[in-house]
Amino acid sequence: MNPAVASGRDFAIDVREEAGGETTVSLSGRISLRNLNSVRAELHSILEPMKPAGLTVDLAGVGYLDSGGSLILLELEQYA
Repeated sequence: MNPAVASGRDFAIDVREEAGGETTVSLSGRISLRNLNSVRAELHSILEPMKPAGLTVDLAGVGYLDSGGSLILLELEQYA
């Protein structure tokens, strides 16, 4: 259960694989149109090889989320 952590200038992603293939993605910072492509690319590079059995998204550390951030949340459904 090794965490995968990716950091950007104004956001961070922490992915933890739990027992049974369940995966938790914790986002923090600002998730917006401004960094949409960076967040999307990092999530894809981390999650695609994992093929999680289930996905939980933790937004407790997110200080700002706009429509770009909402789009990322919808796109995460493909990994659930």
